[in-house]
Amino acid sequence: MIINYSSYFAINPCWLLTGNGDPFFGEDQKDKKAILDRETFTISHKVNVDHSKYNQADLALLKRILLAAEQLFEKKSHQLSFTGLIDHCFEIYDAVSTLSADMEEKDKIIQLTLSAIKARD
Repeated sequence: MIINYSSYFAINPCWLLTGNGDPFFGEDQKDKKAILDRETFTISHKVNVDHSKYNQADLALLKRILLAAEQLFEKKSHQLSFTGLIDHCFEIYDAVSTLSADMEEKDKIIQLTLSAIKARD
């Protein structure tokens, strides 16, 4: 199978098998090599950006939001579903986490936002 793919795509069979070395043979393969290098960089950059996004999450802030919304999760009569409440908590997190306000101000905004849901019930 490796030999067939290697012949069909003009790729080094050792590279297909191990991922080591140069994937292409000869000078006429520079365009393919450039595409592979560019795409590999793009994919690895996106993975790093996605992982760093989660590594930078303010878990203390998220916990504050979820604790503030605890009553809403327990209450069965509100208009939002459980999933809707979770989505709303993450929307609050997205909005509040970017503010340069201190934690006291952020808590006020969280309470205000959650009180809008409570008022609808």
